[in-house]
Amino acid sequence: MEMDDVRAVEVPMLGAGAGKLSDEESCVPMAQGFRESAHPDAKLFIYVNSHQRAEDVEKMVN
Repeated sequence: MEMDDVRAVEVPMLGAGAGKLSDEESCVPMAQGFRESAHPDAKLFIYVNSHQRAEDVEKMVN
């Protein structure tokens, strides 16, 4: 399904809790897949449970 008008996608960090994935194993592939298929102006927001973790995840995916 193509949704060219979508510019913001908000998701929780998937698989890093009960799935026992590391933050990097969870976020990096998700961000890569998003970039490959999303509009160039679209933004991916990954929600985590602390400011420090958010900073770490941002560094990993950028």
